[in-house]
Amino acid sequence: MSEEYDFYYLIGLGIGIRDLVFSGLRVSNLVASDALLRDCTLTDCIFEECDFSAATFARARLKDCQFIDSNLRDVSFEDVEAEDVTFKECSMRGADFSDAEMTGMTFSSCVGSKLDFSRAAVINSHFEKTKFREALFFATDLSTTKFTDCDISQAKFNVLTDASGVVFENTIATDADMFTLEIDDLSGIIISPFAPISIGSVRQPLPPLVQPRASTPSNSPNLSIYAGVDKKAVLYCSSLEELTAARKKHVR
Repeated sequence: MSEEYDFYYLIGLGIGIRDLVFSGLRVSNLVASDALLRDCTLTDCIFEECDFSAATFARARLKDCQFIDSNLRDVSFEDVEAEDVTFKECSMRGADFSDAEMTGMTFSSCVGSKLDFSRAAVINSHFEKTKFREALFFATDLSTTKFTDCDISQAKFNVLTDASGVVFENTIATDADMFTLEIDDLSGIIISPFAPISIGSVRQPLPPLVQPRASTPSNSPNLSIYAGVDKKAVLYCSSLEELTAARKKHVR
């Protein structure tokens, strides 16, 4: 019997799957809501048009896997180890990635609100054309991760453990809590045309962390660079010089 058959059969039984290893699966149109795949190892697997809503992949190990056009609402990826995993065109409302260790991830054209990345490492990864409103990034390592053409409105980026090399490009962040500034090093962050940003009160002077791209004209409209004033402050700057002047005036 093929591994696909075994996988379908075990899911169909409605029992929990633990500590099993699957490689090279090609699974489509599977209904596996509430499925339990705890501590499993999945390598080079593709899941397309599947329903994994409220399923549990907790403590699983995922490598070179793809989830395409699938329902991943309320899925638990808590404490997973994942490398080079792609989520494409998936519905991911309420998905839980807390305490996960992830590198080389791609979230492409996905939609969802209130995802939880608390205490997770999301390193050298790419969020593109993805709408993750009200997502929570608490004590998250986002080093060398890029957000491109995303909507992260009302997301919370609190006490990031590492934000070095993060890039936000053409990303909407209306009413997002962009860093509550309990962070030592934000060097290398690039923010290019942003919607208005609301941030928490400044508890320490901001480092010179935002540098417009060389290709961005200094008079580019709505290049929103935050300096942090009060809880609902929004600051628009069109150049690094304006940012510096605003910081001298407003930062506590």
